[in-house]
Amino acid sequence: MTEDTNGQRPPDVEPGSGYGSPQGECLHKFVTGADGAVYCQKCGTVLYDSMFPASGPGPVTTAPEQKSTSYRWWLILAAAVVIALVAVLGWKYSTKRPEALASGEQASAIDLSKDPEQVDTAHKVLHVNADKVSISSLTTYRIWAKAICVRAYAGFDRGSTGFPIDLALAWGDVANSDYAKYVTMHFSNDEATNQWLMFNMKSEDTPWTEAYFESHVSNNHVAPATENIYNALMSLKQDDTVYLEGYLAESFGHQGDTRVVSSLSRMDILGGACECFYVTKAQIGDKVYK
Repeated sequence: MTEDTNGQRPPDVEPGSGYGSPQGECLHKFVTGADGAVYCQKCGTVLYDSMFPASGPGPVTTAPEQKSTSYRWWLILAAAVVIALVAVLGWKYSTKRPEALASGEQASAIDLSKDPEQVDTAHKVLHVNADKVSISSLTTYRIWAKAICVRAYAGFDRGSTGFPIDLALAWGDVANSDYAKYVTMHFSNDEATNQWLMFNMKSEDTPWTEAYFESHVSNNHVAPATENIYNALMSLKQDDTVYLEGYLAESFGHQGDTRVVSSLSRMDILGGACECFYVTKAQIGDKVYK
């Protein structure tokens, strides 16, 4: 507001209010002070204070605070997403099995029509694992086969039986057929340690008899001689061709108690029919692992 140099009534003073009356009242001459207040230069009457305008305080808005709160929530959400992502990646990295390294040795042809070979041998201690379970040889053993399924119940060099991997193998006409059309195979889940290999015929019209099937499929409890072989076997996929060599074996606890004993026949099917296999060399496809 500027100074009222003409002595006119301010626009917000109503007629008849006494302003400019002949009764001796001050004929106000309003000016705007340095602080923004409007007052009469003659009598000091304040028309309004700039800190509290006559029109009253304006509307109070909380928009800046809302914006700040919303911004903080976005920051919190972003931080939570980053933390979750880092945790997932860390878990995957920490649990990822190292890739097995091929030895570079020349691979040989894997003939699935061959039967497994075993030769009598003197007993000798092959290994004592981290759980104090010792593994002793029964016979040398090698097999050319197709992988059906694989599962581990313990890590390398661990396990109460000394054989931490279960590996189902097929050879002969079973391996050379489209066996999945005729039979399903899977491990049992009734125990924490080595499992049974379960199978169910889908049809009676199979390219082989049931007796032939049972003598050309085996459930192997495997003790890899090295962690590299362990990693190689755990990378197996269904229908991979493999060649394995080592020993059929038995294991004992640290007090000499028998844990498991390998079958020495491919014809048995009941309890004790599984091969307990200490593997010293593995060929998967055209790569050799030791």
